[in-house]
Amino acid sequence: MDNRIRVQATFNSNDHAENYDRKARDSRWYAPEVAFGMAYKYISPGQSILDIGIGTGLSSILFAQAGLHVHGIDFSEKMLDVCRGKNFAGSLTFHDILSAPYPFEDNSRDHAISIGVFHLLDNPGLLLSEVQRIIRSDGMCLFTVLHCGEQDSETEEIPPNEIIRKRIVLSRHRYSHIVDLLESCGFELLDNLKFFGTHAGRESEFMLYSSRKR
Repeated sequence: MDNRIRVQATFNSNDHAENYDRKARDSRWYAPEVAFGMAYKYISPGQSILDIGIGTGLSSILFAQAGLHVHGIDFSEKMLDVCRGKNFAGSLTFHDILSAPYPFEDNSRDHAISIGVFHLLDNPGLLLSEVQRIIRSDGMCLFTVLHCGEQDSETEEIPPNEIIRKRIVLSRHRYSHIVDLLESCGFELLDNLKFFGTHAGRESEFMLYSSRKR
């Protein structure tokens, strides 16, 4: 079983989906609040935002409360079921985010976020290319990565534990790699912020990036 299948199997299990919010709260995962704080000055009520890897909606529910129209996409039907029960998203789409094209029209959303997703991707270029196609000019794209320092390995193996039931390999991304990737995908880097979060049972260093479609 390859890593992609193990990741999808983990996030599509009833146990993981139904207990995800509690696990995030217990592990003090504050990325949704940090991301919303960085995004706040770029958004306005009435705009639309696409949450790629929306999961149970922890990140985008804050944008809905601020008056934005939320649209979500995720590769886990179970996670989408939990999100659907919160009744805040305008639409929720089941789709493998590693497969392009995403089922959205060109220039059809104002902004996009992807929180807690990039470390599940070997190469996030496909995701950013799809965001560039989908959001409107000057739209914001905001995302988190598992940060990779100069001396760090670009991958991290997570053994089975009470949060992740199957062994999976996570991807770390260096600042220079993200800057180059944004440039090649047609984005301008706006800001970045390093923060720590307890993830998969351990404290890890993350980076939050905000960017704008050129």
